[in-house]
Amino acid sequence: MVSLTVAVTALLYALLGTPLVKFLHEKGALNRLLFDLIVCAILWLVALGLSLLGALPSYSYAQIVLRVATSAAVSGLLYFGPIGNAFWLLLSHGRDKPSPVLEHDFRKSTDIT
Repeated sequence: MVSLTVAVTALLYALLGTPLVKFLHEKGALNRLLFDLIVCAILWLVALGLSLLGALPSYSYAQIVLRVATSAAVSGLLYFGPIGNAFWLLLSHGRDKPSPVLEHDFRKSTDIT
């Protein structure tokens, strides 16, 4: 799972030339997506390290460590769901031009008539 996360991050940098990813980079959404990917990778690395520690036969807290490792792995997997959805939307709309940002002065009333 860590290698998948690193591959997705590399793919995002490869797609940096597309207009939608440039737009996301300008708005700061790309930084959030990359941060979420790094957090998932850290959670899975923690789960891997703890599960290796819990597999030691002479370790007295193996059951607790394995529970924490399972919790870290499941939380990383659940955290990866929205990231996968965002990445799917990026790939499916990668060639689309982003819509222009509408600016509205909310201090003034909106008159429809």
